[in-house]
Amino acid sequence: MTCKGEEALIKTMTHSDSNNGGPIRLRSSDFLRIFWRSSFEQGSWNFERMQNVGFAYIMAPAINRLYPDLNDRKQAMKRHLQFFNTAPIMQSLITGVVLSMEEQKANGLPVSDESINSVKTAMMGPMGGFGDPVWLGTVRPVLSAFAASLVLTGFGIWGPILFFFAWNILRLAFRYLTQMAGYRRGADIINVFNTGIIKNAGNATSIFGTFMMGAI
Repeated sequence: MTCKGEEALIKTMTHSDSNNGGPIRLRSSDFLRIFWRSSFEQGSWNFERMQNVGFAYIMAPAINRLYPDLNDRKQAMKRHLQFFNTAPIMQSLITGVVLSMEEQKANGLPVSDESINSVKTAMMGPMGGFGDPVWLGTVRPVLSAFAASLVLTGFGIWGPILFFFAWNILRLAFRYLTQMAGYRRGADIINVFNTGIIKNAGNATSIFGTFMMGAI
């Protein structure tokens, strides 16, 4: 069962250009549109399935490109209206992986709906556990403290301006780079989680953040 917002999103699906019988590939323009949409994921947050409508909205340009048949397109949109919730800044990595899997599925490889949703589910928790403490608990407080120190030492408005540009440049660059890394690696990127690199990176960032807060 879908809510009115989900039904409206499905109805927006339009026809795309034919691939002329060759492999269907996402284009640079598709990646940029998906990247732009990722900033608005939280705009349709809901208590039932949280970020599901936002994720489907992000995926819409890719689905339009990959699935010429309108029924296939609707099915793909419904696939991404399942429950989804993670740290917003880490969502782009998951999006990249899902883009890779959707492209494979569109080209006839044996990728099931269940495997796509399973990968999303498997990545939600680790990405949430990494993104919130690193970005919201370390990077942003360090930048805020540095900006505040500039204000207190006489630089006035330059402190908030520096914070605004530094935070958004880091955030947007990270989002785009992780989106493309996820697309290139595909579902194989899940193997990285088993090496402990996510946990170690999170711990190292927290230690660095504590050191910087003390220094500032």
